[in-house]
Amino acid sequence: MNTIIECNDITKTYKMQAKNGASNDVFMHALNNVSFTLNEGDRLGLVGLNGSGKSTLLKIIGGFIKPSCGSILIKKSVSSLSGFDSMLHPDLNAVENCKLQLQILGFKKDDLPSLIDEILIFSELTDFAFQPVKTFSSGMMLRLSFAIFSVTSPEILLLDEVFSAGDINFQRKVSLLMHQTFKNTPVIVMASHQLSEIQQYCNKCLILNKGEIQFFGTVLDALKFYQIQNKSVTKSLPENNILSIKKITSNKTVYKFGESIKIYVIYQKHVDKNIDLMINVRNAFGNILSDCIIYRQDYSAVYEKAGLYEIEAIIPNAILNTGLYYFDFDFGDGLNYISMVKDGLTIEVVPDVWEENKLWNLNPEYPIRVKMFWKKNEILNVN
Repeated sequence: MNTIIECNDITKTYKMQAKNGASNDVFMHALNNVSFTLNEGDRLGLVGLNGSGKSTLLKIIGGFIKPSCGSILIKKSVSSLSGFDSMLHPDLNAVENCKLQLQILGFKKDDLPSLIDEILIFSELTDFAFQPVKTFSSGMMLRLSFAIFSVTSPEILLLDEVFSAGDINFQRKVSLLMHQTFKNTPVIVMASHQLSEIQQYCNKCLILNKGEIQFFGTVLDALKFYQIQNKSVTKSLPENNILSIKKITSNKTVYKFGESIKIYVIYQKHVDKNIDLMINVRNAFGNILSDCIIYRQDYSAVYEKAGLYEIEAIIPNAILNTGLYYFDFDFGDGLNYISMVKDGLTIEVVPDVWEENKLWNLNPEYPIRVKMFWKKNEILNVN
């Protein structure tokens, strides 16, 4: 593999200011001994809370600031796009900014008019082509900057919180650009607060906390790490005077996409009362699906005595796409919750052997992937 970026013990410190504005001898570590290597084809996602050092690291890779100590080796040219600052000149209008940036990037003069038209159409800013950029909103400036990148072929692309620009239609165009235009970019490094974006576009992930690396590895392993760090741990299954949950399990924790998922819940009912179970499934990005036996038109409550019960629930095969899923269990009587278990199960769905290296499994964007019924016929005309 060809190494493109190599960071060795990168540290960045800033001298803190006293209340009166004078400097003192207190230093803050924006980054502390950060080391990692990126090879050609890597797409690295940077994850961390505000102040974790993501933007500082991008600025060091981009050459905008120097590390306090450590070394960085970069073997290709770097292009940078940030959601917080812009490469655009505020006093120039959109057309003038396009012309300036394209000339800096080395495009021929004869090619500029058609490229500028393409950029304005992509950014949806044709009506503002001759307005000074300083009159643009931050979202408009970011859209114009991203559109300029859409006609280039960057070697190393740095993206800092850029996917929030524009409405949902523009975000779809950005997503398509990432998948099609930038798929051959040797290295991409992007910072985002959205784990869904990291999963969608990246194959590696670096989690920062107060300037230090908490994790560096594959996106899937990063999501597992992130979930463990932020998950609420239930030390014992809940009990009350109505119900005691004895056991929650499945027949295994890793399933192939084509397999059905079997879940078993054993509970003790202390009263003669009808109680039903709702199972909610989510991933690191939000809720996925929910079901309960009462979600049926023909459902009718059955009088049940106190006693020990087991529920078996089966998610049909070919429903959940590859990824990690977390199961919550809610017991209720139709009017009130009686008992709840968060993160009662964690299950991973992996691709079957024949499709392990297929494109759709590299970074699945959708948690639900059902096997539809398909039929294709040749027709002679549309009348």
